Amino acid sequence: MIKLVILDMDGTMFDTEPLWDKAFMETNKILGYNVSEELHQKIIGSNGKTTEMILKNSLGEDYPFQRFNELYFDTLINLVNREGIKIKPGLIELLNYLINNKYPIALASSSRKDIIYNDLEKAGIDKNIFNIIVSGDDLKDSKPNPEIFIKTCQKLNVKPSDSIVIEDSNNGIIAASKAGCIPILIPDIDIITDKVLSLVKYKCDNLSEVIDILKKY
Repeated sequence: MIKLVILDMDGTMFDTEPLWDKAFMETNKILGYNVSEELHQKIIGSNGKTTEMILKNSLGEDYPFQRFNELYFDTLINLVNREGIKIKPGLIELLNYLINNKYPIALASSSRKDIIYNDLEKAGIDKNIFNIIVSGDDLKDSKPNPEIFIKTCQKLNVKPSDSIVIEDSNNGIIAASKAGCIPILIPDIDIITDKVLSLVKYKCDNLSEVIDILKKY
């Protein structure tokens, strides 16, 4: 029996990955760095500490990460406020099903909590439908470390094996698998490797297909 549904946000609930990519490119251009799409792929699903490590390893130890961080999130928020948030297909149907059938729902994202709240507001999703929201601010380690999902399950007193995690990224699926949760993949822009695909319990084209999976348990 599934006792908890855990949703990732960026790329899973919302079509925000293009905005993150745009903000990443624009910010580095301001700082005078030419960066690749490949580098952005490496930081998808990561929190601040991991992002800093990846950027400095790739661009040099003198990379001005603190300044990047300030500019990046200002740029991202401005993009969201200007362009809005597009929800992923099937999200409303899935959320309505979960609420009507009294499933505990968690949002677990590596994003900062203020970013999460802003995105939810812009998308018209009430943050109070989630029993818990776990953000990158709450974590010591980022995905693919399983801390985010272990902590989410612990806070709601649910065993990971009784929880499904809906993710779009390699790092997210690895973290869910390491935590002992049931990983469900809905691919977005992250190119999923064969190794990660082997960890996936179910693969869906959109969020509404998760409803049929839940009915099996």
